[in-house]
Amino acid sequence: MMLARPALVLLALILMVMLPQPPISGRVFMLSLDGMGYQRLTEDPVASEVPTLTALLKSGARAEGLSPAFPASTANSHAALWTGTYAGRNGILYNSTPPLPRSEHTYTERVVGYLSDSLTAEPIWLTAARQGVPVVAHQVTQIVPFLPQTIGDRPMPGLVGVNGFQSKMFTRWRTVRPVDADVHTIPCAQLLAHARGAATCVEWSLGRDAGDRRLRAALLPDRIVIADAAGAAAIEVVRRATETTPPKRRALARYWSTPLLVAGLPDGVAASLTFRLFELNAVRGTFLLAQSPLTASAVATTDPSLATSLVAETGPMVGNGAGGSYGAGSFGPGALAGGGGEAERRYLETLELVVRQQIAQSAWLFRRRQPRLHISYLSTADEVDHAWYGLDRAGVGRFREFRRWAYMAIDQAVQAFTSLATPNDHIIITSDHGMAAVTKLIAVDRLLDAAGLRSVASSVHSCIVLNTSDRKDGTILPADRDAAVGRVRRALTELRTAAGTPAVARIYSTRDEMNELGHDGPGGADLCFDPVPGVGIGGSGTDAVVAEVYPPRGEHGLDPSRPDMKAILLVKGPRVGAGQSFGPLRSIAVAPLVADLLGVQPPRNATGVSPLAGAPLVARYPRSSPRRSTH
Repeated sequence: MMLARPALVLLALILMVMLPQPPISGRVFMLSLDGMGYQRLTEDPVASEVPTLTALLKSGARAEGLSPAFPASTANSHAALWTGTYAGRNGILYNSTPPLPRSEHTYTERVVGYLSDSLTAEPIWLTAARQGVPVVAHQVTQIVPFLPQTIGDRPMPGLVGVNGFQSKMFTRWRTVRPVDADVHTIPCAQLLAHARGAATCVEWSLGRDAGDRRLRAALLPDRIVIADAAGAAAIEVVRRATETTPPKRRALARYWSTPLLVAGLPDGVAASLTFRLFELNAVRGTFLLAQSPLTASAVATTDPSLATSLVAETGPMVGNGAGGSYGAGSFGPGALAGGGGEAERRYLETLELVVRQQIAQSAWLFRRRQPRLHISYLSTADEVDHAWYGLDRAGVGRFREFRRWAYMAIDQAVQAFTSLATPNDHIIITSDHGMAAVTKLIAVDRLLDAAGLRSVASSVHSCIVLNTSDRKDGTILPADRDAAVGRVRRALTELRTAAGTPAVARIYSTRDEMNELGHDGPGGADLCFDPVPGVGIGGSGTDAVVAEVYPPRGEHGLDPSRPDMKAILLVKGPRVGAGQSFGPLRSIAVAPLVADLLGVQPPRNATGVSPLAGAPLVARYPRSSPRRSTH
């Protein structure tokens, strides 16, 4: 008997109610806080300045430490976060990485690990966009140049990639003073109406990369008027005393100027600058002006107006603070040189600008594009703790106070980002690695030289690449590999500090160990090691293989099984419970988790598993390698 049409409709509705329905997937907001370690978030007193994060520890789910890549560094650990697999299969071994294929490159060659050229696995933003999910990937690593492995074979309407770290930088951070070699006094008539009432006018260059473009400025009693010498645009920069109030309940970077759009740059790029005037004496013609980097916004999109609109409406792309200017003493004497903290606070104002611009541009992209997957990135925790974590741990001066200042700014970024979400959405806050305080450094290539091993091996931070015959001009045959590994192991195990104690704690070199570390493919290393606590990797400016460094510094790039190297993973949304623990996880679980929450298939090359899809993929790094071994 045939049912009437109304009956068919009623039956269909009943079946829809009775049958299990797929979950309604909301949006996923993913923010990576470079360098925000799990140990620091849960134990460091400075973590009290990021209450938005500490609240997420209670109100959402968390990993009890997220194990990054080995070495625990930015480029390779983010590649693991994005792709769900480690260096052996994603091609990114370190911040400077050996290029592939092996047969075309020697064991000593390196390329930039932050770029997309070496990425050999699919990142989550391409995974989602390929399956019809609208995506914004903001400031992520390994997205430029825009290649098929990062944005698909052709631009997809649903995918927007934005990067200002690896894009063209015309001018770096600088301070401008009248004593600078490229600053010249000019007739104020050249500034026309902008110089009305000015006694002194000056001009300086934006540098060769910017086509030798020049800026002109008129010095007034309490401000400087800056104009692009090639255009009519002009802005005012008011002199303000250096900030003394931390950014707990105030606007970030509040004394920076409105943006100055710099037109006519090479290749027609749109970019802008902003300025901060710390000192001015118009009568004497002296001033101290901080100038932000002039950076192109690399944008992958089918919307041709997006890049220009982003710069025009939000201002410059600023990835890092003015650490170089601070280190060079351009902000005045630092606290270690007898300064009273003003140089540190000026540097912190540049970090505030980084955070402010990240907030503004991330929110602008969300409003403009309304993505279902919105990924963003902030470098500030990594930057400030490289500079001051070691000093803070050593109890030197006021560096804990300065770190607190920066963490307050970071909290504003987390607040702004999480405020974009609704209760139906999921928020993921993650990071790439932790940080350790070190007072000594191992110069690994110097060790290899001293041991007569430079024709045999080359260092990639705390990992070793052998000159094996599968590499271009390689000389080590498969039958000789174990002997070469043994020589490197002996050099590492015999290495001593000035006090005569071992400098190396662990060495991983067996096939099983390296496979477990994620070095189980063509992108992997042959051996990795970890120094003893307090020792990092890097050159010290001396001839010593193990050298003391001062001031103490924050470093990473160490063994990801160490508590101080663990990253964070915090998740909030309808599919997780308050206080839920995933246990310890590896960073290759994050991309599959994002795919799980979006309701799409995981990245094609992922070896990790979402912690919501059954038993979590827990950290299983080998821990049993002896301090001294000839294995």
